[in-house]
Amino acid sequence: RAATKKLQPAVRLPRGLMGHLRRWQRTTNLGWIVTFHGEPVASVKKAFARACKLASLTDCTPHVLRHTFMSWVLNNGMAIHNAAKIAGMSVKTADRVYGHMDLTRSDGLDAAIRGPIVGRKRTSIAKTA
Repeated sequence: RAATKKLQPAVRLPRGLMGHLRRWQRTTNLGWIVTFHGEPVASVKKAFARACKLASLTDCTPHVLRHTFMSWVLNNGMAIHNAAKIAGMSVKTADRVYGHMDLTRSDGLDAAIRGPIVGRKRTSIAKTA
């Protein structure tokens, strides 16, 4: 596989999670966030593969989880720019890959379809005897 200059993006943690992490830091003596039997996890890649194996998951990668996250939050109405920030991708990439799932784009669509037809008279269909 060819090396690229692409770096893993920094992802902002939600405020609620920061509170939990601070409390965890005060109440434990471990010093690490990701541990296994009290020791820091040396390789997240190996730990993820092991967790998938233990859970009997096949073909599961961090990329699959990221794709699932984006699909779920966009289908639940999160704005694409917010989802992209959380997932650590550019809005341009998110729009290109997941734009068709962005429910926030159809805000005015329902009103436009139900609204009056401009320039034409509405007609009703009546039964004739």
